[in-house]
Amino acid sequence: MATKNMTMTLGFKGSGKPNGVAAYNPTGVYTLGGVQNKLDAQSMKFGVVVCSDPVDDDGVFSVGAVVTAGVASVFTLTVATACTLTGNIVVDGVVLALDSTVETTAALVAAAIRGMTLPRWTLTGSTTGVIFTAKSTTVYPAPTLSYLTSGVTGSLATTTAGTVGTVPRGIVLYRPDIAMNDPAKPDYVLQGVPLAVAYFGPVWIGTWTKTAAGSVDPVVGGVVIAKEDTGIIEFMVAGATAPSGWYKLANCSIKSVSPDTNGALIFVNI
Repeated sequence: MATKNMTMTLGFKGSGKPNGVAAYNPTGVYTLGGVQNKLDAQSMKFGVVVCSDPVDDDGVFSVGAVVTAGVASVFTLTVATACTLTGNIVVDGVVLALDSTVETTAALVAAAIRGMTLPRWTLTGSTTGVIFTAKSTTVYPAPTLSYLTSGVTGSLATTTAGTVGTVPRGIVLYRPDIAMNDPAKPDYVLQGVPLAVAYFGPVWIGTWTKTAAGSVDPVVGGVVIAKEDTGIIEFMVAGATAPSGWYKLANCSIKSVSPDTNGALIFVNI
């Protein structure tokens, strides 16, 4: 909305997904909407790089710039009894018709389940066992099972709990002038509240440190790096390689440097 020289930008409210609609775009900065991971103990401040699950894209961010592979969740179903009444069972939301004259043993019921096609799972196993392996390398909730009136019973056990992977997603956008209205939390985002993360576009970095080996003040064409555990951004000369404990933001570049006013303008493409 704009009236003469007055403008108002409506931000994103709630969690969101990467590559979604721009949530906050007053100066060409495109953002993801999301919230901080409730298990993240770091302070979510302006200008730090954050990660999220590379598979689920659920808009839940953790401070840092670490690339880790996820591990797929695996569950094992052991079928205990045969089908005694012709009808349906429901496996993770998909209906399977069973026949009491066909699936006459627990092994035959398990074989029928293994023959299903499920959206979330690849099914394997043998005899009375059905192994549910997540199709994506991340944490999946256990498959749901409803045997209805079929007479089938079984037990489900966790084989592999699964692990959420991480990949850098963008840089936290934050308005200190707005935050100053809350004297208790003047310089960082409140955990659990919606936040915006820039993944494509120009971002001004007003201040920086030089703690990484070989780090320098920003220069046009220089390298942008982020600390793996805190997401703090620093700079290196063109062509440099990120030192141990740091991640090179390969598709980011320094476009302008104005140390007496705005700081360093980096183009973000994460």
